[in-house]
Amino acid sequence: MRRIAKTLALSIAAATLGGSAFAADLPSRKEAPPVAYSPPPLFTWTGFYIGLNAGAAIRDNKWGYSGFAPFVPANANNNVGFTGGGQLGYNWQMNSVVFGLETDLNYLSANNASNAAYFFGANNSTGGLLGTARGRLGLALDRWLIYATGGFAYGNAYYNTYYPVAGLPIYYGNSSSGMKVGWTVGGGVEWAIANNWSIKAEYLYTDIRRNSGNFGAAFWNQSAQNHVVRLGVNYHFN
Repeated sequence: MRRIAKTLALSIAAATLGGSAFAADLPSRKEAPPVAYSPPPLFTWTGFYIGLNAGAAIRDNKWGYSGFAPFVPANANNNVGFTGGGQLGYNWQMNSVVFGLETDLNYLSANNASNAAYFFGANNSTGGLLGTARGRLGLALDRWLIYATGGFAYGNAYYNTYYPVAGLPIYYGNSSSGMKVGWTVGGGVEWAIANNWSIKAEYLYTDIRRNSGNFGAAFWNQSAQNHVVRLGVNYHFN
């Protein structure tokens, strides 16, 4: 009897151990741990950038008299030329506000001539190099940047003013050339098409020279401004 009981106890123990081992080999019903996911870093406009630009420039040339000949009407003329060059800058982004500094140097081909009425003279101006050093203030809408800009403008240009003496083909004139300084203001929109690349559309108004002189009691004045519309591409070091 004891032998039977002992044999039965050993059989139960063996069956229990065997079932546990078999259960350990079965696949687990637990879910796999989630894969760690890191969201991409938020885009920022902060950092240095360098780029190229090209577009059109409208030269607005004006010429007129004052003094004893205020009755002589002023004359104005416009001419469209090509402009192209490069820019370099740095942006700081604080929340949605972007502060920036940018300098650019461009070639300007817009030439212009203006003829005053009644044979009282004419003037002309030519293009050359046109550069700016500007501040920028913008609003960042994720990868879009809308900004206003303004600052210092400079360039080399040639200005020539002449008029006939007593209706004869004898001309008295004044010319001015060399580096001119002035100011600029404008704005634009920029879109980051990738983390390191952006494209922009920009408008700048520049005034780099006002020329004046006199012939006896007659005073003449001359001015030339530029309306620059251009597209650009920038590479960002961020």
